[in-house]
Amino acid sequence: MNLSAFRALGASGGARSAVGLARPPVSRTAENAVPDPLRLLVVGGEDHALRIPFLERLARHGVAVEAAGTGDPAPFAAAGIPYHAYRLDRFVSPVEDVYSYRSLADMLRRRLPDIVQTFDTKPAILAPFATRATGVGRVVRTVNGLGWIYSSSSPTARA
Repeated sequence: MNLSAFRALGASGGARSAVGLARPPVSRTAENAVPDPLRLLVVGGEDHALRIPFLERLARHGVAVEAAGTGDPAPFAAAGIPYHAYRLDRFVSPVEDVYSYRSLADMLRRRLPDIVQTFDTKPAILAPFATRATGVGRVVRTVNGLGWIYSSSSPTARA
């Protein structure tokens, strides 16, 4: 999906009346009307720093990017990208999944992104539920590779 497709999904500016959430007010006149930047929250796991070049390129094109993950925040800080840690257990654990869902939903309420793009399998499953529950953003789910379920010979992966 290219940048103009992202913008077409919802970066029109103004209030989000359908869900009752408003963007911060921006004073504009007819001469200097500038659209609000698209706010993108990219959610991943422990290897999320691999997406920093992607996020930097989007930022150069005017997208307000932020990242959320379970890995080291230092590479994001070095790149000047806001980073938010959240709770995620990548293995099968219903109790931890509830905590992950709540952590993600709380983050969405605080950050108010226009689009949430997920990388990795579990965030791709949890994010649509969190966005529906909070009324925040749209979801683009990206699962790279085969994932643990398909690449592991563990009995829990095969279950």
